Amino acid sequence: MPVRRPIAPGSRPPGTDPRAPRATGVKVAKPIAVKAGAVPAEAHPFPRVAVDRHLEIADRGLPGVGGGKDAQLEEVTYEGYGPAGVAILVEVVTDNKGRTLPEVRNAFSKSGGNMGNAGSVAYLFKKKGVITLDVTKVNEEKATEIAIDNDAEDINTEDGILIITTAPETFEKILNSLKAAKFEPESADISMEPSTTVKVEGEDAAKVIKLVNALEDLDDVTNVYGNFDISADILNKQ
Repeated sequence: MPVRRPIAPGSRPPGTDPRAPRATGVKVAKPIAVKAGAVPAEAHPFPRVAVDRHLEIADRGLPGVGGGKDAQLEEVTYEGYGPAGVAILVEVVTDNKGRTLPEVRNAFSKSGGNMGNAGSVAYLFKKKGVITLDVTKVNEEKATEIAIDNDAEDINTEDGILIITTAPETFEKILNSLKAAKFEPESADISMEPSTTVKVEGEDAAKVIKLVNALEDLDDVTNVYGNFDISADILNKQ
């Protein structure tokens, strides 16, 4: 959904994320960073929550879950389809793919979806930087000018939120330029944005939200991206 926990881009009610007037191209992130420093915290490949969990496993060497002092964290992306045929990307950080894969597959199957092969839906997404600002807190014209001068790919305003889309390479430059002008973004991250979206309503929308919630509840999952478009009205009823 571009709704974020950081839906996506996830499935959060309007107001929790400035880009959530609708849930499109979701990104769900476990207090993963938003996406600070040279790379915004949300963009960090190992979200704090995942790192903390796996450090505990390494320290304790918990049986049956991998781990131990030599445990290696690995980033893996799984692909699949949700209800109504929506495309879903799931990013995980794991020390044991033998544990994580069945958990992800089970979440898909129990929520009316199914996992796909590598490359089955990844081509529907592109890595983009997305910066949002509340137009009631910033000079919209000046912020737009800064974005244009620093090679932003797209700029639009939706429900009082200025949304600046960038290439990954120019994300940091634009973000820093905005901050230098004393403009504090509501959100800033690098995520996988869908090239097209699928409008989902009714029971299918409820099933998609159920799937996203099931996936984001898994310990190893760091981000969930989807190409669905769910209205705020439907989200508010969930």
